Amino acid sequence: VKRLSVASYQYQPYELDHLKIFVAETEKKQIAGVLALETANPSDLPEGKSGLLLHGLYVNPLFQKQGVGRTLIEFSMLQVTQNHCHGLLVKAQPDANRYFQMQGFENLPVTQPEKEYAHRWWKPFSTNL
Repeated sequence: VKRLSVASYQYQPYELDHLKIFVAETEKKQIAGVLALETANPSDLPEGKSGLLLHGLYVNPLFQKQGVGRTLIEFSMLQVTQNHCHGLLVKAQPDANRYFQMQGFENLPVTQPEKEYAHRWWKPFSTNL
């Protein structure tokens, strides 16, 4: 949300070169949500795994609590399979930790606090989506 609403956090044009942006629309062409994905840095992932980084997830307040975020995460997992990756990584803000836990993500342990982001969440690919 901060990426879209706070000027200092907004995506810059050069950042968009590395991101895949997906937009969820209603039948009336209203933007319900936005998803940004990129290839995750191997050093951020569980050892021996490949993954996509969920760089940004935004749900329009008019459509919150209607499953849009869950649908975008499910779509992210489809992208994981299409890119032949092991899973999806999120570097969450502390206030989003519970949301990602409820979506089936596992908290990755921090073994090197000086190098690792404290709130990393991992959702491995499963054939039981």
